[in-house]
Amino acid sequence: YIFWINILGRLFIDKYFSSAETYLEIGTGMGYLPFVIKSIKPNAKIVLVDLPEQLASAYYFLDQRFPNQVAPFSVIKENLSDKFIAQSDFSFFLVPSQHFSKYKISADVGIGTATFQEMNKETVISYMDQLNECIKLGCFIYGGDGLKSKSHNQIEYVNLPKLYMKHLSNFEKTFCVCVCVCVS
Repeated sequence: YIFWINILGRLFIDKYFSSAETYLEIGTGMGYLPFVIKSIKPNAKIVLVDLPEQLASAYYFLDQRFPNQVAPFSVIKENLSDKFIAQSDFSFFLVPSQHFSKYKISADVGIGTATFQEMNKETVISYMDQLNECIKLGCFIYGGDGLKSKSHNQIEYVNLPKLYMKHLSNFEKTFCVCVCVCVS
């Protein structure tokens, strides 16, 4: 996984989105990709969206590497806006997923790494629609080739690449890399 994150950062972020200054990552996990982005682009501003328990891990990981540059949600919840992000001394902005839709923020690049394959179809579509509204340059989405979720004791299969391409349509550059995930 870390190998793919490094490739993502070095190849796609640096090569295809070299002019990007702001990033939004859905499902940041422990924060390794924001770490890579900040290492490549020291002036980057990165909004991290995830479940609160994941954001706690990301806060700890990033604060150890970039002291005093991580804004916890308690600090930004009343102020989160494009202007606040641009003028802030913080580099990382932690937003719990349940609050993300409340803010009208924008970013140059939207990122999702494997997170969407863990969500149901309606949640994925909701995030895709939000990304279409707030991303300026494009998206990089990495995930499995299908979404499996239990619904009424049945497994639902959703074709993620098709879903991504249908709902991520408002910008010039969108990269959807999907790998086959086999579970036995």
